[in-house]
Amino acid sequence: MDKVETLVIGAGVVGLAIGAELSQSQNVLVIEQNTHFGEHTSSRNSEVIHAGIYYPKNSLKASLCVQGKAHLYKHCQAFHVPVKPIGKVLIAQNHDEAEKLEAIRLQALNNGVDDLVWLSKQSQPNYAPDLNLCAALYSPSTGIIDSHQLMCSFITQIQQNQSLYVANTRFVKAVPDENGFVVYLSCNGEEMQLHCKNLINTAGLFAQDIAHHIEGINHALIPELRYCRGQYFTYQGKHPFKHLIYPVPEQHGLGIHATLDMANQLKFGLIPSLSIA
Repeated sequence: MDKVETLVIGAGVVGLAIGAELSQSQNVLVIEQNTHFGEHTSSRNSEVIHAGIYYPKNSLKASLCVQGKAHLYKHCQAFHVPVKPIGKVLIAQNHDEAEKLEAIRLQALNNGVDDLVWLSKQSQPNYAPDLNLCAALYSPSTGIIDSHQLMCSFITQIQQNQSLYVANTRFVKAVPDENGFVVYLSCNGEEMQLHCKNLINTAGLFAQDIAHHIEGINHALIPELRYCRGQYFTYQGKHPFKHLIYPVPEQHGLGIHATLDMANQLKFGLIPSLSIA
């Protein structure tokens, strides 16, 4: 039976990032059930590097977002991943929203995001042209990234460290033993087994199903799958924006905001509250 120290299930951006990091110190195998990596959630996002502004103080989401942002920019520089720290403008259209922006600024400070600046009335047209604003905050460390090239860079790391990424390989089940797990896989329709010491489930929308097929897991501890889909619409005409434009967050999400991709294509999006960053 083939053996690896760590098996990672799912080659989205999270699974590949974990595989790349662990491959620096151990033998890792990252498997993907599809023909290509990142075919689901990882290829359907705004490609925004968030600053870590909104999360509750002392939460893991806040600390990991702030730390991850710094590591991500360094990684992109080291592996030549296309990235642009174009910044984000948070806008208020009335005095009530302006007060909320001040609360957001203080929340950002609590999270370690200390680079937010108020835009003066004179500078607002340069950052958010053609918009009628009462007040605006600018986040210079917010950026955009080429998510496909980011995942390619993780695969490069994995392979450079003598570990493996394998597609067309579906997880069937795992049975624990005294040294880890015996894992049953289907590779291009052929059944096989391997042994791993560590088993990591990063299967995204399939993570709950994977967990139900790992013997010994208390099914009551598997969180319920909650679908949360954002909507983005491409704007075809010429636009004046050089930065991301976000309204004051609302109860159910970030509101309708304007994002840019690496080709300067403008999109208008709406992300539900589960995704607030």
